[in-house]
Amino acid sequence: MAAKSDYKLLRNGIVLVHDSSDHVKAQYDTDILIKDDMIEDVGSCLPLPTGHDVQTIDCTGKIISPGFIDTHHHLWQTQLKGRHADEALLDYFPSGMLQSYNYQPDDVFWGQLSGSLEAIDAGTTFVLDHMHGAYTRDHADAGLKAGVASGLRMVYALAPPIRIDTWDKEKCVPDLSGPPVQEWNYEFVEEKCKQHPIDGRVFIGFGFDGWYMPKEYVQTVFERTRKAGIKVMTNHIGHNKVYYFDPIHAMKEYGLLDKDIVTSHCNGLDSEKKKILYDAGVYSSSTPETECQMGMGWPVALDEYVNGCLGTDCHTNNSSSILVQARMLLQQIRQREAEAAMAKGTLPKVPVCTSEQAFNLATIAGARAVGLENEIGSIKKGKKADLVVFDSTNSPSMLCSVEYDPLIAVLRHSDLRDIDTVIIGGFVRKQGGKLLPVTIDGKNTPYGEIVQRTLQSRKAIQQRIDGTSWEKAREMIVRMFHVDESKII
Repeated sequence: MAAKSDYKLLRNGIVLVHDSSDHVKAQYDTDILIKDDMIEDVGSCLPLPTGHDVQTIDCTGKIISPGFIDTHHHLWQTQLKGRHADEALLDYFPSGMLQSYNYQPDDVFWGQLSGSLEAIDAGTTFVLDHMHGAYTRDHADAGLKAGVASGLRMVYALAPPIRIDTWDKEKCVPDLSGPPVQEWNYEFVEEKCKQHPIDGRVFIGFGFDGWYMPKEYVQTVFERTRKAGIKVMTNHIGHNKVYYFDPIHAMKEYGLLDKDIVTSHCNGLDSEKKKILYDAGVYSSSTPETECQMGMGWPVALDEYVNGCLGTDCHTNNSSSILVQARMLLQQIRQREAEAAMAKGTLPKVPVCTSEQAFNLATIAGARAVGLENEIGSIKKGKKADLVVFDSTNSPSMLCSVEYDPLIAVLRHSDLRDIDTVIIGGFVRKQGGKLLPVTIDGKNTPYGEIVQRTLQSRKAIQQRIDGTSWEKAREMIVRMFHVDESKII
């Protein structure tokens, strides 16, 4: 006998629906019927399925949005939150990325899980997780287990970390004993890709920044991981007067460019390089908060010849909300264009770009970036039921904006406290403004318990950090990346 279907009905909401041209229209007094993990129907006064128990969620006066899509995030780093608040990019490396050295597998689990839940709390239903915190196979397994347990939809893109041989108060020595991608990395990818999608939601990807390696080596990395069936290959790219992570010509010369690549940042690229990525169907994920603080340059996601999308990057440094990133990018681009006009003695007649464009970066564009536009990114019959419900009826910040334009109300005026309900693949993950328990090793685990375990992990990590020298690690990074410190003033 077939398993009985699970039905949910979101009744009488204001639904943000994309048309074929990506224009978003608000449909009032509209229902969404969910069957298992799919949207079964969208319309007014939908009948209840006969012969089934149906969970009805009253959405009268509330706004129902597609779930938000984060295309660049390092979820494992939760225990490091706060320490990057006043750091520049060079300082982030020793205090952030290199700290994978001080994580045990159990630390990765709690960091990844709490980071995933923070994203869900902010209305994010999908993350492209650039996971560069796995020193060993056990670390990689722990991160994947946490991602699955969280309920988040994701591509878990395993990325080799910068490996350290010895790090104490006296020295920080890189581990150069082997290639950046180790055999167990390939074995993990090959094994887990056979399980796609894991728990119906999680795909495997790969993160690679080892462009300093020989051409044949780089090509082998792409060939083996793509053959294994990765969903996405992701890479950091950026170019300014001090930092240079720019493999675009190599990617083209090596014959590696394809639509399965999502690049992050891409600040400072000239038009020629942007167009190389654009013509290949490659998407570029802007992370405005980190890019602004760390001097990486203007965000590019709304530029000409850019297939743009949005990421959070480091929730250790800034908000985990994709809506915050969308707002910040929109205003930064407007400021950039206004400054250019003022330099000529003029001003723009109207601000460049629109709130709808920014909303689309957070939804359907992100879905296209990771090749899931037929499943997520918009509200449509037959797509996955990844939805966010905003309680605009009780929101001081959204007051009066809903009556003008519900999209504007969400993008420009909503706050995290306005997110009442988050549904991912038909499962309610946040309800009544509260995260619901998750299942860990068969146990129903409330968020409060996860908080305590994450704080315990943070304390253990900090004890290990206290036995290392931040300054020595920074010196190592300067040597490795050939940073000209005379240009950092």
